[in-house]
Amino acid sequence: MFYALAGIPLGLVVFQSIGERLNTFVAFVLKNLKKGVGMRNTEVSETNLICLISILSTVVMTQELPPSPSTSAGTTSTLFTIASSLSQP
Repeated sequence: MFYALAGIPLGLVVFQSIGERLNTFVAFVLKNLKKGVGMRNTEVSETNLICLISILSTVVMTQELPPSPSTSAGTTSTLFTIASSLSQP
């Protein structure tokens, strides 16, 4: 119980700090990208950051993971065959 009382607030502070650092880095990259493209207004707004992070999050979450080397296709098909034979009367 004592560890939770100290650890949960400390974890929140650490995650907030990490988020602020990532936000600063993304703003720096976005500002330089706007300069490189030749935009007049290189100021990075919160809306720009929210849109960029939303797009990146969507791309990351929709990627398919490669199959695990420890799991082979034969094992999966064998398990499916066993499960389907058990469900039949």
